[in-house]
Amino acid sequence: MSLYHFITNRFTIPAIQAHEARGEARGEARGREEGREEGREEGREEGVIEGQERANRAWSEWNQRRLAHEAQGIPFNEPPPDQQPPRKGNPL
Repeated sequence: MSLYHFITNRFTIPAIQAHEARGEARGEARGREEGREEGREEGREEGVIEGQERANRAWSEWNQRRLAHEAQGIPFNEPPPDQQPPRKGNPL
């Protein structure tokens, strides 16, 4: 075996492999963080849409009750949804 091959196999290749391993570890960490951020952003967007749907549904149901009471001549004293205390749990 030549001296060149000995030096390459003994020192150069392990050094390159160590650098590659560190780079992959950094890349994986960076990739995980990017994935987490994308997931958070998607979750926020879905949450906003879900919240809007929930609010629209609450207003629609409130208005239907109000109109039904009005049609029957019954007083309607229920406050609008934006003035009611928030409900606990997931109403969906």
